[in-house]
Amino acid sequence: MKTNHLLFLVAALAIFASCKKDGTNNNNASGINGTYTFNGMHSTTSSTLTSDDGEKVVTLADWLSANNQGTIVFNNGNATNTNFSYSVNSVSKAYYYEDNILVDSMSSPFVVAIPTSNSVSTYKLIGADSIYFPKGGLVAIGTTTSSSNAGGGHYKMSGNQLTLTINATKDSTFSDTGVKYIVQQSVVSSIVLMKQ
Repeated sequence: MKTNHLLFLVAALAIFASCKKDGTNNNNASGINGTYTFNGMHSTTSSTLTSDDGEKVVTLADWLSANNQGTIVFNNGNATNTNFSYSVNSVSKAYYYEDNILVDSMSSPFVVAIPTSNSVSTYKLIGADSIYFPKGGLVAIGTTTSSSNAGGGHYKMSGNQLTLTINATKDSTFSDTGVKYIVQQSVVSSIVLMKQ
């Protein structure tokens, strides 16, 4: 699995949710140009595993990144991150349902270390507060990281601080011993970068 990071990230899933503003596409990617240090990330993740035999597991986590490392350079439509990594030490909560009736729940450690990586993504600024990645960026959900499909989120500059708010979703299916499973994953991440 490809492990390029940031714009990108969140320990566990992929696919930026598309974010376009009608009639405001200015394609001016220079508004956030500069070199930034990765300062941290807050993410809320959700994963729902549903089987065709009536069982469902919903797993939720809310976490802050630690051991944040790396830089990202935004340069006229290219976002290049270098030596990017972080870790998570939190708790996830799982809820077990049978025929949509809650039958059990539990909490367990959610500990992830995202290894150091480098990557390049292209982006476009849309309007005054949105960013779009036509070839995808990087999002992580749970314990895996992968390239995402086209999509985006919002950005906000405040002094030297750039905050990216990214929504990502990913759906998949698989079968095991004759039972079909649907996996629906989502993440909302707020990524904080400090301009050097």
